[in-house]
Amino acid sequence: MIWNIIFFIGIFVIIFIIGMIGRPSRELSEQQLQELERIKSNGLPPGDGSS
Repeated sequence: MIWNIIFFIGIFVIIFIIGMIGRPSRELSEQQLQELERIKSNGLPPGDGSS
């Protein structure tokens, strides 16, 4: 059971690393900016709602 869990986690990490390499940080930053713009357009408070 332990080896199966370690093997599954290893595959997940490899897929995650390949995904990060396939997508440059610029595209990720653009996606984050688009999400922030959508949140602002919706009028939802970014981050903490207390501010």
